[in-house]
Amino acid sequence: MIDQELAIRVRGLDKAYGNTVALQGFNLDVWEGNLVGLLGPSGCGKTTALRAIAGFERPDHGTIDIHGRRIVDATTFVLPEKRNVGMVFQDYALFPHMSVASNVAFGLPSRDDPRVGEVIEMVGLAGLGTRMPHELSGGQQQRVALARALAPGPGVILLDEPFSNLDATLRDRVRREVRSILREAETTAVFVTHDQEEALALSDVVAVMENGTIVQAATPDELYLNPSTRFVAAFVGDADFVPGVAKQGKVVTPIGTFATALDGNVSVMVRPESVSLAPTENGNATIHDREFFGHDQLYVVRLNDGHLLRARTGPMPILDRHQRVQVSVRTAIAYPNEDSGGHPSSGVPGPTRQVEP
Repeated sequence: MIDQELAIRVRGLDKAYGNTVALQGFNLDVWEGNLVGLLGPSGCGKTTALRAIAGFERPDHGTIDIHGRRIVDATTFVLPEKRNVGMVFQDYALFPHMSVASNVAFGLPSRDDPRVGEVIEMVGLAGLGTRMPHELSGGQQQRVALARALAPGPGVILLDEPFSNLDATLRDRVRREVRSILREAETTAVFVTHDQEEALALSDVVAVMENGTIVQAATPDELYLNPSTRFVAAFVGDADFVPGVAKQGKVVTPIGTFATALDGNVSVMVRPESVSLAPTENGNATIHDREFFGHDQLYVVRLNDGHLLRARTGPMPILDRHQRVQVSVRTAIAYPNEDSGGHPSSGVPGPTRQVEP
């Protein structure tokens, strides 16, 4: 990031609605040109954070800088229209009585501004400028909303659950299109989602929120492979946990012994794709259930101690229910049993606890 500038810097943001805390100690760094996904369960504060950056919510405490300009602190509050920020709302918020071109031109000095045609073409809607919103598909309406946000040339685009109103098939296509459009426009963007697959597929950096703060912010691969807390591990992707006892550099579990720097009772997280199954009469588990998807299959095995563990494999081999298998695990991560959350983070997380056999 040596050649990048910090587009958004948020520090110590707090926001409460009566006795309900929406944000507490919220920190976020967004680098110029990056697409950052705010990911977390419902009620964790994602949309409140986005609205605070946009200027629709005034935080109780904290600071916000956009491209080095202070827009929020104890004595400063820059109005939304003065922040040079574009917003794409969950329901698109298009004006139903205005054409596509008029919607796109809404934030510009003139309907005849050449920028209108440029962004309509950029989002793949050339020739549709005279159409009304109700004449467009959901995906086209979404692109009109994006074009309207891009038209004034904002420094940052904010998107609130931008694909939630689309069906699953259309959602996959439209989100790829939106990522391509934002890349072409070289736009810095922050989007809110509760869909982990969406966050991992679209983002340069994923910031996972819990209870009003960010517990880990990292690239999608780092986040998935090295979640810094048990909460992140369980929320991002499929994960199973087995108990273990860590002592003298090793942790003993029902699926083997691993190296670890932890001591005491721990939980060891295993991803299904890290689990291998080998049929054998003297195995340490039994096939409990199986789902076949064509391109792969998901087995559920019951370990000898009764714990269930998932294993994702290719379409072969086919194993029968109640068949004995030997379970082996390539990689796992150990967490202290009391670890259910994490510490606020605005950037790359601290050391994780990767353990291997």
